[in-house]
Amino acid sequence: MEWFDACVGSWLVTSRYEKVPALQPFSLYDFHLDPGIRSFNVCGYLLRLPDHPDLPEGQIPDRADLSLFFMDIMDLQLSGLPNRDGGTMQITKLDDASTRFIYESGTFHFSGVCDRAVIGGFGVLAKHDPSHPEPRGPRLFSHCNVWNSCLLLLREFGYSLQVTGHPAHGEFPSRLHWHATTDNGAELSANSPIELLGLASLHRYHQPNIDKPYWWRINGEPLLNDLLAQWQRRSTPSGSDNADPA
Repeated sequence: MEWFDACVGSWLVTSRYEKVPALQPFSLYDFHLDPGIRSFNVCGYLLRLPDHPDLPEGQIPDRADLSLFFMDIMDLQLSGLPNRDGGTMQITKLDDASTRFIYESGTFHFSGVCDRAVIGGFGVLAKHDPSHPEPRGPRLFSHCNVWNSCLLLLREFGYSLQVTGHPAHGEFPSRLHWHATTDNGAELSANSPIELLGLASLHRYHQPNIDKPYWWRINGEPLLNDLLAQWQRRSTPSGSDNADPA
């Protein structure tokens, strides 16, 4: 079994790689222990860039960023001091209720057993293509390290915030629900603070006083279909629709 097969959310990497690389080396740059929900979270860089980086024009893929969350930890051991040289990471499914994880480098070691391992996020860090004619502007992609900023902005907008989830699962961050409410009765719910901020943008745009069907809709051209059609044209290899009739 590959390491990602032992994780919840494996599609985040299998959809980007033709062959997902092993976590050897896995260059660890951050880790965090949350005793409240017994979660141990680590972030690092994969050795190889994805086959499908999905970056906008003018950006060159630089590093593949992976976040792993080990939930409901039953055992955890740490020793040494981490560095950026990278180490070897192994994730193995022991049975339906336990997963073992081990990280080993020249200066740092951690290992443990948890209820489940979750791929919490995967992104491609990019650098500017100097040959691209347009000037470089600010960049941002969806990642859990943006969540707190989204929540602070929602609070500044006047929303009251709450998070809910089944205590028997506690699958932070993949199965919690994030809520924003207002004094006039508006209720917004999403699967992440980033999604919640998007819903709040629609609410602030329309400023509805009562609940009615499709109050959030913005009438206009079918932009969703147009963008998907553009992506499909870019993704189709040149000449593939001109197959040899012989």
